[in-house]
Amino acid sequence: MVLCRRRRIFKGKLAGIGVVVLTIVVFTQYQEFLFLNCCNSTQQKNYEWHLTSPSFMIRTTNLSEIFVEVKPNNKNNISIFKAESSKVLIQTAARTETYINKRLQKHHQACVGKEFIIGREPDRSIPFHFQVSKSHQLIYCSIEKAGTTFWRRVLQVLDSTNLDNPYQIKPLNVNTHSQSLAKEDIFRMLAKLRTHAVFMFVRNPFSRLLSGYLDKIYTANPYYWGMIGKEIRSPEMNNAIMRLDKMKTLRRIEKTQIPCYHDITFDEFIQYVIDAENTTSHKRDPHFMSMYDLCKPCQINYDFIGKMETFKNDFNFIMGALNISKFDVNDLEKMTSDDIFLDVATSLDERRNEIVKCMSMHEAYLRSWKHMQIRGLISNQQNYPYSEKQSQYLNPIKFVRTLKTARSKSTSKEDLKRQKEQYFVDIYRTVELKKLEKLVKVLRSDFEIFEYEAYPEAVFVKNIKERLNHSEIFDVLR
Repeated sequence: MVLCRRRRIFKGKLAGIGVVVLTIVVFTQYQEFLFLNCCNSTQQKNYEWHLTSPSFMIRTTNLSEIFVEVKPNNKNNISIFKAESSKVLIQTAARTETYINKRLQKHHQACVGKEFIIGREPDRSIPFHFQVSKSHQLIYCSIEKAGTTFWRRVLQVLDSTNLDNPYQIKPLNVNTHSQSLAKEDIFRMLAKLRTHAVFMFVRNPFSRLLSGYLDKIYTANPYYWGMIGKEIRSPEMNNAIMRLDKMKTLRRIEKTQIPCYHDITFDEFIQYVIDAENTTSHKRDPHFMSMYDLCKPCQINYDFIGKMETFKNDFNFIMGALNISKFDVNDLEKMTSDDIFLDVATSLDERRNEIVKCMSMHEAYLRSWKHMQIRGLISNQQNYPYSEKQSQYLNPIKFVRTLKTARSKSTSKEDLKRQKEQYFVDIYRTVELKKLEKLVKVLRSDFEIFEYEAYPEAVFVKNIKERLNHSEIFDVLR
């Protein structure tokens, strides 16, 4: 009897708690209703303008379906009504800047019918691509090999009180203090995408892939040799391991017999990109992935899309729209090559112990020198001045000084530009024409969405000439 009485008392208390919780929920919903209906007319008009503005059109996708449910009913979203917010400033400036306005219109047109083309990048990885400046309410979607390092630095400088320019942050440390949306829950992330100014920078797919190959595969980069190089030649490696296992000599194999994958050709690299985008048989890397897959440009509403080909104008546009006078693009341009030289020199020095397992430091320095010539930073007439023995003891400071001297002795900017363009043509002549056509197919969305020519003369028409061998361009020990 006592036990039954206690159970009835417990059930009564539980019912009472349920009534209290239900009352709180109903009261909260009523408060939200009052808030939405008590906004003054000015705020309501602003809100309606944002919903009907072309750049705020909600597209039907996995992310945007959740996005529609996010309403400006809390303090975090009230910033959408501020006329001086970064989002409004950039949108207003974009309407008055003809070439930016046309670019955004063409982008919206290109996305029609592509709302569900979202690529294969996992949803959980998307927030990591978005970097935030809290002080200026900016969100930048990073596309590797399209100015990512520079923009991550800029956002950190904007949020800093002791930094004056982006190049005060070392390239190897650029991710240390970057703030991404990765730690945000889905609703806060979507709210910030709605209230912050969201932008991205893209690059010609052909130029981007060549830059990725030079930086991660051709120059001495043991990490990528082991990761991407192994992926490119994985069938060959797997067969070799199986043979060694059968012979029971795997443990006794010498280090020199283990492949380093430091000799991956550009033709092999392009085949890897095709396979990685076409199938799930290869691991993918953000440096070589489709741009639309990284930033979802037809699912997320971007207030601005910049291009590396018009970088100076686009950078000035953003800074001008936000009334930021902290940076001078001409001064930054002068610092760029010095920063590249420093990055190359320090990277070689820090990777020295791993590099020498695969090649001599002399060859590593020669490859970096050739890389600078391909980029049009130093002339072909300037030869690497150190012997094999001297290269073994070359330090970063001395190498940077040597690169700067070579740059100062190089020909005019026009000649360096032509040199860079010629390398571009010749390097793509090392790739089979059929393979290039397959590459265009797997990257078709990038060409269409970001308005790049899919069959440029420099890649296809000039490729009809006799093909070049990889060694004719890249072999530095001949």
